[in-house]
Amino acid sequence: MPHYKEAWCSGVDFLYSIDYEGMVDRGDVLPERDVTTLSAADLRILPDTPGDWAAGAIVGLAAAVPGGGALPSSRVLRLTGGDKGDPLDWVPLSAFTDKSWRKVSGLPFRVGEALRSGRASPALTSPQLNIMKDCLQSLATSKD
Repeated sequence: MPHYKEAWCSGVDFLYSIDYEGMVDRGDVLPERDVTTLSAADLRILPDTPGDWAAGAIVGLAAAVPGGGALPSSRVLRLTGGDKGDPLDWVPLSAFTDKSWRKVSGLPFRVGEALRSGRASPALTSPQLNIMKDCLQSLATSKD
């Protein structure tokens, strides 16, 4: 089934869009000041640094990009591009087919730790994290 047909996934995408549009309408986010646009090809998954979550993010800039490593400090990062027009085609989604996100799963575990820690955004509750797991599993197993 195509990922976008999953109710949770469409709902999460819709809420993010509504939240962003609301912040722009209220003037909380000014696109010319608070949004940085990058090509998805400029991003890479950073090497694992066990136990050092404060040291950096899971995703950073490719070494070939000026300032490689650290992401821009903008409030909103808008991704464009990808070989097939998909800004997430560089993410190895196959690891997300299993929703357990145990330490041995690598990237899913690191994503779960970051989402629970509140490092990049408010910390997710267990029910919210389960929704993210459902969405990423749907995306990983999507036929479209």
